[in-house]
Amino acid sequence: MNKRRNIIVSVIGAAMVAGGVSLGLAVTQAGASPASPVAPVQAQPVTSTITFDLSGEVLAPPPANASPAMTAQAAAVKALNAPSDTAIPSNVTVYIGLYTLPIGDASVCQQPNENCSGDTIAGNTVYAYYQVLAYGYEYSECGGSLADGCAAWEFADANTGADLGGIRPRGTVPSSPAPTPLP
Repeated sequence: MNKRRNIIVSVIGAAMVAGGVSLGLAVTQAGASPASPVAPVQAQPVTSTITFDLSGEVLAPPPANASPAMTAQAAAVKALNAPSDTAIPSNVTVYIGLYTLPIGDASVCQQPNENCSGDTIAGNTVYAYYQVLAYGYEYSECGGSLADGCAAWEFADANTGADLGGIRPRGTVPSSPAPTPLP
């Protein structure tokens, strides 16, 4: 498993121990009656392009006829390898849009020992993900408001549930002391 996923699981665990959810997902036991049930989350279509300046990642409006194969909850469960009864709490805003992740200049693909065969090349740029229909899960990483620079994001492919990565506010660190690997 990758380091980012281990950190996310750590933050989920720390938030649950603290009695709150500071990250996007909380686990509710199947058949248990949660203290404050979470209603199913409907993804909001992105209406104007969101560009993340530090990484160049983009979440653009989806096509009008976009029809994801998975729900936002199902995609999050698969992306994080979480139990099927994992719920998205009300402090997370879910968007659906076209996700793009640039990873470099296309000239890199011509270098010895470089392999860009799994990537998309458009113009002079190589992309790990290019206009993938995806869910973006926005939440506060540092307890402040999203407007105060505390917004964090996770992205999951809306058709396959693949984990597309995430973005953290500059200067934040996970609230858990050590990563906990997934089983």
